[in-house]
Amino acid sequence: MNKTFDHIHFNLNTNVNNPLRIIFLCGSFFVFDGKEKDGRKDKRVVLRKYIEDLSPNFKCVILEDKFLFSNDTEKLNYNDIDFKSLKIIEVLTSIMSDKVMVFHESFSTAAEIGLFSGNTNITNKMVILAPDLYSIEEDVISGFLKLSYNNDYFKDFNIEILRYYPGVYNYDISENFRKYHTYFVGNEIGESLDKSLREQLKFETELRVKLSRRTNYTKKNYYSLLENNLNIVMETNNLIAYLMSLFTVKSVKSEMRTKRDDIDSITDSVVIRRKILFKVSAILKEYFNDYIVKSIRADNPSLEFEKYDIILSGHEVTLSKTIDYFVYIIFGIGLIKINEKKIVITTEMEAISANYSNLIVKNASGILSEVLDFE
Repeated sequence: MNKTFDHIHFNLNTNVNNPLRIIFLCGSFFVFDGKEKDGRKDKRVVLRKYIEDLSPNFKCVILEDKFLFSNDTEKLNYNDIDFKSLKIIEVLTSIMSDKVMVFHESFSTAAEIGLFSGNTNITNKMVILAPDLYSIEEDVISGFLKLSYNNDYFKDFNIEILRYYPGVYNYDISENFRKYHTYFVGNEIGESLDKSLREQLKFETELRVKLSRRTNYTKKNYYSLLENNLNIVMETNNLIAYLMSLFTVKSVKSEMRTKRDDIDSITDSVVIRRKILFKVSAILKEYFNDYIVKSIRADNPSLEFEKYDIILSGHEVTLSKTIDYFVYIIFGIGLIKINEKKIVITTEMEAISANYSNLIVKNASGILSEVLDFE
């Protein structure tokens, strides 16, 4: 680490204006962009374009489009960061997202809804998109789903359900079996759904980021001292905010952009990409851990501890693996890229991360003051 920047650490109590908003799009039967039947694009591809056109800070994640469990020149391999369970991946992606939208039409998506609804950190930001009853001659919100998530009498556990009016064609599973497949007519979401979606995508313009010492009441983001051990607990959204702020620090970006010495002779693009992303992840971990500890010391100069632990609330994935996956996500949504065996921090990432610059502060002569000289 560049010791010139040892005086820099995080602001533990501030707001981020116009933050990055991640929208997780779920569904079944994904048709990859460019392989549509008769010009009919996959519903999630259409919805992604619609959402991302609303704001430059809205970024959609479609897992099937960017990730898989094997090596591929275009997609990232979950196994490289030791993720073996799709369940963990889906839950972690949902927790990292500001909105989770599920196109429900199958047993698989019903299982997804059930998985997500068991986590209170996810249910409040879930939206189910269901086709109109008459379009597919069946109401997919029925039985258990209706009683659990669309109950007129007990509304505390309901999930927002948006109806849309799709086009339908028969998809041949085999010679003797076919099923309905839906699409947006004209690859447009339609006026009615447009109105509903705009309401769902009204986010707060500010994101509150706060980490304070725990007192005798429960906090979601706090640190506490037990004997000589500092325990830090934070929500994933706070972690993402701090990681985004690191992209405004020159020393961090400089280290990321430096080419790894061990890839000059490598020609395999998959191996090159993996090594470069590992480097980005390692740098973020190093700076994050260093800055968060220095921040707490600045917040409580009399606090003495010999070691520390950082736990993320809401899921069982470790901090290290969560940061690995964060790098996957920002690569998957195009905020960082790889060119000539080096990482490229896109102009879009520069613009979005600049909103997080006030999370970076320095201690100048014992006085805490905001200072970020970012590019």
